[in-house]
Amino acid sequence: AEAVPRSAPRGLDELLLDAGAPAALHGALTSAMASWSMAHRRELKSGVYEADDLARRGCAAIMALAAASPRARELLGEAGLCEVVSDVTRKMCGETDPAFQRDELARLRYYAIGALSNLAFAAAFNRDRLDRAGALQAVAAAAESGSDDLELQRLCCRAFCTLSTAGMAAGPQSDDDDDDDEDDDGRGGAAGTPAGGTAASSPAGAAADDAAHDRSPANKCRLRDHHLAVVTQAMLSFDDAHLQQLGCAAIINLAAEPRHRRALGRVEACEAVTAALKGHPMDARVQEYGFRAAVYLARDDPENRERFYAHGVRRLASAAARLFAANRSVLNWAQRLQKEL
Repeated sequence: AEAVPRSAPRGLDELLLDAGAPAALHGALTSAMASWSMAHRRELKSGVYEADDLARRGCAAIMALAAASPRARELLGEAGLCEVVSDVTRKMCGETDPAFQRDELARLRYYAIGALSNLAFAAAFNRDRLDRAGALQAVAAAAESGSDDLELQRLCCRAFCTLSTAGMAAGPQSDDDDDDDEDDDGRGGAAGTPAGGTAASSPAGAAADDAAHDRSPANKCRLRDHHLAVVTQAMLSFDDAHLQQLGCAAIINLAAEPRHRRALGRVEACEAVTAALKGHPMDARVQEYGFRAAVYLARDDPENRERFYAHGVRRLASAAARLFAANRSVLNWAQRLQKEL
């Protein structure tokens, strides 16, 4: 993890990959899970902590390497790391026993979910593997175990966006958390403590044309209501513009599948999107993504359309169209929502 920040010599990531880093990381994470299970059964706190530390370092390294290049993601996927990181997220990051809760566990969650997002970025071959491994369900479990952690909820919303897309998604994990569309220098790059996606992260399912909406989404396994509720509850719990952007982006990609569209309505997605639009009326990106999410939720779903109409979202779209008349993206989606409703 420490060898692949932006300050590293060019090509160092390729040397590590060629030297067998994926296989070594696979062995390290497999060992960490075995040690964690044994120590947990025997209630040995020191053993659990050591296993967590090894898993954290392994996930941090995968997160850094996966951000390096498409080839890196392909090699990591071929080494079975999509499945292993999904298992780590499911088994180790969902810890709920207070005796084993501590700051290091939160860091493990950050790195594991960051690694999943980076493995999936612009890599359909890895998204299929992650889908079969139940990565989204694992992310949901981790999010539920840290529901009061804003940074974790941002990461989980971003992972939902990236893992559920059928095309290009948010960029590889970085430490940029501002709104200037540029990465922040000096924070360690992809190998640093993950701080969510960049503000410019773009949902893939939200292309301007209808053909993009009708593409088959990446996630083929059915997500249950409580999995989808992770995104909407995070949005309703935190009045944070960055989280609202990521949450709306996740809803856009998830709502591309009709069965998820109806389920999202049941878990208050319409209310969450409405709250985001009302809570951040001057944030162009929240407005754009919010209207996009509303269009997708309302498409061919009378119940969701009725929810939005009752919440006065059509009036919000009309007001935004006037306020952001010079912003083509916001204006386009605000007008499309008015037609949809």
